[in-house]
Amino acid sequence: ADGCTDWSVDYKKYQVLVGEPVRIKCALFYGYIRANYSLAQSAGLSLMWYKSSGPGDFEEPIAFDGTRMSKEEDSIWFRPTVVQDSGLYACVIRNSTYCMKVSISLTVGENDTGLCYNSKMKYFEKAELSKSKEISCPEIEDFLLPFREPEILWY
Repeated sequence: ADGCTDWSVDYKKYQVLVGEPVRIKCALFYGYIRANYSLAQSAGLSLMWYKSSGPGDFEEPIAFDGTRMSKEEDSIWFRPTVVQDSGLYACVIRNSTYCMKVSISLTVGENDTGLCYNSKMKYFEKAELSKSKEISCPEIEDFLLPFREPEILWY
């Protein structure tokens, strides 16, 4: 995008297994600008999403079908993901005088043969012996329903 402040690729990388849902948030609203989505909207800024296979590659505007992949406020929801969803997703907010852009990385992996996980896509936690440690499920807040206690299984 011409005349656009490009923040390159955000530090937060999304990793998900094929068939799982995921919500990618436009990182601009979470640390780059002092505004949330509704504030930006009321200021006349529009949010557009583009996809590319890697840095410097052609960015294709995303046509949302509203079924498997949908734009919801400041996010893209994939319900569910497919391997071809892997890539960089650029969110651009702009009006006639202002433009800002950041890319977000999504990796959709497949389970290792015969296993229910991908060994390259694990979250590592360090703990000290004889000290208590809390580990939490990443991005769980995107899937919680109001007033419903989630059923979480740990392996």
